[in-house]
Amino acid sequence: MRTCRQAAPRTWGCLFHLASEREQARFLLGHRASSEHRSPTTGRLCDMSAVMNSRVETARRHVLDGRRIVAHQKELVWRLAALGLDTSEAKETLSLFESSLEIFEQHLRELLPPDA
Repeated sequence: MRTCRQAAPRTWGCLFHLASEREQARFLLGHRASSEHRSPTTGRLCDMSAVMNSRVETARRHVLDGRRIVAHQKELVWRLAALGLDTSEAKETLSLFESSLEIFEQHLRELLPPDA
């Protein structure tokens, strides 16, 4: 188990205290987790729904930012092509951004319940 710094907010203590995302999901779904989840900084029980909501919102923000970046890079590739300039590096960068976006989207899918 990891611990967090004393100055960390309550939700950070909860995030670092937990062993895995799967354990968090099991806890939220009402299954018995392997141990009681208490913040190492406060000793209080963690508000698991707030932790998961925070993680989902962060993942959603990453997806939206990733989509914006991919769209911008596609526009840049289009502009370079329209000017007759080399687009190979811009396309390679676009490919990397798209790969990152796929990872962000997969992470969001893993955090959301199956029926969402």
